[in-house]
Amino acid sequence: MTKSITNALFATSSTRPDLQVNNLISEMVAQFRGSIQVKEQQPCVEPGDVPCDVCTGTQLKAVKSCLMCLTAYCHTHLEPLQRVTGLKRNLLVDPMDHLEDGMCKKHNKVLKLFCQTDQVCVCQVCRKMDHKSHPVVPLKEEHEVKIAQLGKMASEVQQMIQERQRKIQEIKDKVEVFKADADREIAEGTELLTALMSYNVAEELNSTKKQAEGLIKELKQEIVDLTNRRSAVRQLLHTKDHLHFLQTFRFLKNPPHARDYM
Repeated sequence: MTKSITNALFATSSTRPDLQVNNLISEMVAQFRGSIQVKEQQPCVEPGDVPCDVCTGTQLKAVKSCLMCLTAYCHTHLEPLQRVTGLKRNLLVDPMDHLEDGMCKKHNKVLKLFCQTDQVCVCQVCRKMDHKSHPVVPLKEEHEVKIAQLGKMASEVQQMIQERQRKIQEIKDKVEVFKADADREIAEGTELLTALMSYNVAEELNSTKKQAEGLIKELKQEIVDLTNRRSAVRQLLHTKDHLHFLQTFRFLKNPPHARDYM
């Protein structure tokens, strides 16, 4: 009897309970793992990309921009806008930087076109009204035209920098030659004329040096301005936002004010 009871107890304790899976927790875990996996697969921001405005810490690359809330969204933060019914009314477009500049101030419409006559970005309403007689093309088409011009501009700026660097060296070399000639004239002068010649030659040498220093200072400032312009051109070449590209191009197309040293 006792043995039977003991066996029965051991048999009961060795039986494993039938555990029920908590479906709610399981779904939460799966969703959490999925969100982590999606975030890991998303690309981080690279030069020329539009960053997500919602990301904290490491910013991910935006996949869409909303022209109603002026916000750029990565894949993770875009999902609620596409899922929630009340948020589906947002006006989503391709990723854009400087969103506040993406809307027509006059008609509150998206700037999608470019007027080749006035060289400005316009909306559909602008095209039908103020620019109806002008050639108007999509932003992407005009971007392809301007990108070639920008590449040529970058080469011209680099050439201008090199010209000024050569000019600075040329001025320094001329001053050295003038100084050597002045020293030789003083050394070859007679005792009677040495004092007077020394004074005149020294005055002329100082005047030449001062003029050279002023010109070199001007050339160096031009090099700084041209270097900044070169950096702006190179940065714009990597911009993928057609609207921002065309709006910025307007300020770079005019050559900088500088002397012609050719």
